[in-house]
Amino acid sequence: MANALLLRGIVAYTARLEVRFLKPVLPDVECRVIGAATQQKLSLHSLEAKLFQDNVLVASATSVFFEPGLEGSDL
Repeated sequence: MANALLLRGIVAYTARLEVRFLKPVLPDVECRVIGAATQQKLSLHSLEAKLFQDNVLVASATSVFFEPGLEGSDL
């Protein structure tokens, strides 16, 4: 998910990351990952991602990243 921010020129640090494995993630099976930025409030960026194998959702994640140097940031 950090790459979604880096591609937009945003350098941020992981404040929270939660991953839920819904099914076993199999080795040697191709994965498709879909991620999106969902919200930005001051220096906090919320993102989510989903991992698919054989078009079946096997894991999902939510995260919050902290961007230092913005309004509302103490760093």
